[in-house]
Amino acid sequence: MTDHSFPGNVRELANILRRAYLHAEGKEIRPEDIILENDDRKDVDVPQRLFHEIVDQGKSFWEVVHKPFLQRELKRSEVMGLLDLGLRKTKGSYRNLLEFFNAGYGDKDYKRFMKVIEVHGLRDKKISPSGGIESPPGGGGRN
Repeated sequence: MTDHSFPGNVRELANILRRAYLHAEGKEIRPEDIILENDDRKDVDVPQRLFHEIVDQGKSFWEVVHKPFLQRELKRSEVMGLLDLGLRKTKGSYRNLLEFFNAGYGDKDYKRFMKVIEVHGLRDKKISPSGGIESPPGGGGRN
């Protein structure tokens, strides 16, 4: 960290430390938890760590992902990586992903979840497990 120039000054340092705290496996931040902007490993472990916090530790998507994403502590690519991991486990079902990520139950929570994904461009058009292109929410397909 001492070699980094911190062009964003205090704000950049604060964001780096917040991200390190989110990535840390305990209450202590270790050197490997600190990822600078020019670091090649910056996107590699984040989706896995988020997945672990949600699925293994029982935290909610809203707490672990949505709030930090809105505060610009998580990148779009990191959240998309997490969604991809979850969709693999739920065989492409966003409705099942809602419960899998402790994001709620029922139609109201599903609509909220999908709105966040759509509004922030977090949905990657991919081939669904059935072989077809997944349709967007409200587009006639069931996810």
